[in-house]
Amino acid sequence: MVDYALEDRVRLRNVAFPEAEAAWRELGGHSTPALWDGEHLHQGAEAVLARLQAVVNLGRDA
Repeated sequence: MVDYALEDRVRLRNVAFPEAEAAWRELGGHSTPALWDGEHLHQGAEAVLARLQAVVNLGRDA
């Protein structure tokens, strides 16, 4: 997140806490890191980094 300057757009949650874990599991969570983009839960480092990169690139490739 820091590398992509997305700190103000991404909310971190620690799934070690019961409430955060329950919310993550409701979305189908089974592995971390994970990123919920409002529609899909991206799981695993490669998937999360790919999604963050896509967000960073939106509107920059014209």
